[in-house]
Amino acid sequence: QRKEINHISPGKIAIIEYLPFLGATTGGFKKGLDDLGYREGINVVFEVKSANFIIEKLDAIATDLVDKNPDLIFANTGEAALAALNAIRRAGKNHIPIVYANTFDPIGLGLAQSFKSPGNNATGVINDLPLLQGKRLEFMTRINPGIKKVGIVFSRVGDPFQDASLAAMRESAASFGLVLKEYKI
Repeated sequence: QRKEINHISPGKIAIIEYLPFLGATTGGFKKGLDDLGYREGINVVFEVKSANFIIEKLDAIATDLVDKNPDLIFANTGEAALAALNAIRRAGKNHIPIVYANTFDPIGLGLAQSFKSPGNNATGVINDLPLLQGKRLEFMTRINPGIKKVGIVFSRVGDPFQDASLAAMRESAASFGLVLKEYKI
């Protein structure tokens, strides 16, 4: 039986986007809420802030949103979720839940103590990045068994997702006997 929720006052959901190209994730989150009866502007209000690929902006954005006392924070990456979790801890507002997506290692990032029990109000969806990187290289070697070198372009060092992605790509390339040519832009 579906719970009728249109009679309650609007809930406030803060959305932190670190990587704007993952907007489809935010759209999917909103669509899922809509499917459950949460109508934007009727019984839920979204405030979306984007760091536009600049990791240094995440703390200020998270602090600003936590100060507005949202009912929930949605983060489109683990880095955005970590900024939200740190802002919540600093403000002593540990009751605010966080839902994250596109996270590769919530335990390593400090979002969770374990997969069984996060130890906080954060939960979300993870991507197995090392597995994905290995599958990409495996696919390339199947398409072209004679492949010897693979080029990879990356934009910055210090972004935890990109650092992990690059490390996984290096490890996978070695396991397939490939030379990885790295190009930093």
